[in-house]
Amino acid sequence: MKSNAGSGSALMLMPSGSGFSIWPLMRRFSTTGRTNYFRSGVSGKRRSSGAGGTATSGTPTAVGKYFNQPSSYQGIRFHSRKEARRYQQLLILLRIGQIQDLKLQVNYPLAVNGVKVTTYRADFVYQDSGRTVVEDVKGFRTREYRIKQKLMLALHGIQILET
Repeated sequence: MKSNAGSGSALMLMPSGSGFSIWPLMRRFSTTGRTNYFRSGVSGKRRSSGAGGTATSGTPTAVGKYFNQPSSYQGIRFHSRKEARRYQQLLILLRIGQIQDLKLQVNYPLAVNGVKVTTYRADFVYQDSGRTVVEDVKGFRTREYRIKQKLMLALHGIQILET
């Protein structure tokens, strides 16, 4: 990314079919004080959910903190494309009978000595051969997640499966 001094605009060099093209970047300021960049430009080939690109409606899509791209499948909204793909795989396993009782976004309260500390929300919970599996699709293991993972094991005796 290259910035023009004094103009306040930023440019990004992107590979294209015939060499490279320059995309202008626009700033979006959030209430957290972070600056998110998203590409503003029109490409000949548009994808509905490209990282930091433009959606099919022509509206620029924001780049997330961990570069995940929200997507949806069968009317269900997922935090990332990886999570949506895993849901499709689990649906196939459900249809062939390998897993049962698939649930999405199940909350587990994490309380110590009767005091609620926080809540862990699992991406998927299902039964596999009579055993309850709590699964979380991870692209990046945050510090907060690692703490919640240890609390789940200590308080509920549940080991989280990461995919």
